[in-house]
Amino acid sequence: MIEKETILEEVAKMFNANGIKPVTMDNISMDLKISKRTLYEIFKDKDDLVMQVMQYELHKANEKIRKIISDSDNVLDAIFTIAEEKVQTNAKSKTNPKTVEDLIKYHPAIYSNAYKKIREETYTTIFKLVERGKIENYFKKEIDTDILIFTLQKLVSIYESEQDFVKSKPPVAFHHTLTIPILLGISTPQGQEIINEKVKKFIKSKGNK
Repeated sequence: MIEKETILEEVAKMFNANGIKPVTMDNISMDLKISKRTLYEIFKDKDDLVMQVMQYELHKANEKIRKIISDSDNVLDAIFTIAEEKVQTNAKSKTNPKTVEDLIKYHPAIYSNAYKKIREETYTTIFKLVERGKIENYFKKEIDTDILIFTLQKLVSIYESEQDFVKSKPPVAFHHTLTIPILLGISTPQGQEIINEKVKKFIKSKGNK
């Protein structure tokens, strides 16, 4: 019998390729070669399936970030590795904008819950990183972490509401204009030195490609 995790993986691919609305339980049953009865024994209905796919994808993303943080020697290594991972993921991913549009339009409660969980997880991750940076003496101890995260979340909200503008700019422009200056601003001289070195290496590596 096909494992539930495999179903979630394959359905996530189907949603990403086609959007959510066109993918029916019949499509899933035929494509994965499982009976509709079996499908409905695992998932109550399509809403339940969509919800579990979203939860599964969020869990995978969060686990990847936790592992990066755990495996990193210091907070700046963790931050730059996470940033590079996101750049690579975005470059490889062929995300269908219809997927998010369908989620918002046809499954608003699931979208709202997923968005809330993303914000909560992001807050926790940033809080831990900043506090770790203070302990490691890469970030200034006088930085108020709550104010910093509140401000970052407001910035993200602004850009989320201006997608046409965001899409008109390359991702690297946001890193150079916002991310790096903010990092340098909250960093100690020791942290600033490492950040500048990492930025130089990043620019050099991209220039050689």
